[in-house]
Amino acid sequence: MPLDLSVPHATLRPLVEAAGRVVERRNTIPILSHGLLTAAADGSLTVTATDLDMQVEARAPAGSATVAGAGTLALPAGLLADILKKTGGEIVLREGDNGRQRLTAGRARFDLATLPAEDFPSLQPVDAGAVRFEIAAGSLAAMLAAVAFAQSTEETRYYLNGVFLECSPGAPASETQSKLKGGADDPAPASETQSKLKGGADDPASASETQSKLRGGADDPASASETQSKLRGGADDPAPASETQSKLRGAAYDPAPASETQSKLKGGANGRLLAVATDGHRLARIATAVAVPALPPVILPRKTVTEILRLAGVAAPDAPIAVGLTERAIRFETPQLTLTSKLIDGTFPDYRRVIPADNPRRTVLERAALAQAVERVATVSTERGRAVKLTFGEGELRLEVESPDTGAASETLACDWTGEPLTIGFNGRYLAEVLSTLSAETIELALKDPASPALITIPGDDSRLIVLMPMRV
Repeated sequence: MPLDLSVPHATLRPLVEAAGRVVERRNTIPILSHGLLTAAADGSLTVTATDLDMQVEARAPAGSATVAGAGTLALPAGLLADILKKTGGEIVLREGDNGRQRLTAGRARFDLATLPAEDFPSLQPVDAGAVRFEIAAGSLAAMLAAVAFAQSTEETRYYLNGVFLECSPGAPASETQSKLKGGADDPAPASETQSKLKGGADDPASASETQSKLRGGADDPASASETQSKLRGGADDPAPASETQSKLRGAAYDPAPASETQSKLKGGANGRLLAVATDGHRLARIATAVAVPALPPVILPRKTVTEILRLAGVAAPDAPIAVGLTERAIRFETPQLTLTSKLIDGTFPDYRRVIPADNPRRTVLERAALAQAVERVATVSTERGRAVKLTFGEGELRLEVESPDTGAASETLACDWTGEPLTIGFNGRYLAEVLSTLSAETIELALKDPASPALITIPGDDSRLIVLMPMRV
């Protein structure tokens, strides 16, 4: 029997928009530009859309529609969404002429071309062998928002194009905190990683190598290429390149730590949920208070993270979201919507080795004041990502930006810095993004030297940390 129903505009439009966000506007496979509308005899509706990597099912409960003819229909998702934006009232869908589906809204009438519903693809359900747990919508949104800004957009490093989730046995941050506080569970890997991120040593040559990488410049071609090999995968010096790739890009230079970590994450006891993201220039990590069963480490794709944030953002903060997880797919489900996504098939770097273990120079700063100062001095910059120079002196911090085209700007803030002065540069946009993701009144900045990565934490809160690479100034 042909599909025949009448549904309030206010019921149908949210379903079509929620599912339609998955649909790519340009598709080489026609059926992927369509949404699957299913109407049951009890008046419940389901709209499903997919891009073959992610699938969204938006639902309305029984009694939402008046259904004279139950069935399933594949309608053009983008076109249907546009029609619903411009119409209102009661929406009537029934069979039209020439095999088309007629949509009536008030005095407006549309005859829409359809495709066979049986051609619509479906992702494999996350059922057999899935790890299951629940998380409050507010907790899920806060967790992903804390790290999403650090996701990479570089397609060649696809395994960084998302958020890494893992289960941390026992205390959520104990292992990492031992490194943050200066005690290293494994001193050798920590120092080894620092040598890669610093550029090798404390001497000016090493600093210039690291800075040339982060600015993308090449004041010294040899130094630049050497640093590129360390941080992006080149091989001017095969040994350091292969070692660093195991940290930043997921290669297995040292199989022992990788296998050790996997055994803890895959076969260990229940623990806390951790989320990590990095693009090689900055790294964000949050250890949540959410207790989860032992689960395999997985990487959520960037597009999936965006949709989950939208899903969690419209739900009540304490509303439970059911999660089902396998090594290949993940599912998030509420009474109104189910999101199923494939996972990135790759190895996330051993991020613990990237976290500085020995940054002795520490200062506490007012976050809002620093963020506003960064924004003000960056006003004169005409180059995207122009470096902001931070000079720490006795009791004060001086921020400076200099542009050869427009001039210079500087501002001084009070801080609790003591001892020898230190000057370091950061990508202004990255620093501003980091500060905007934090809500605490104060932050702690831990530094070592101008060539070493900075560690940003919140005083009294060991659940969050951000690592930020410096720039040459």
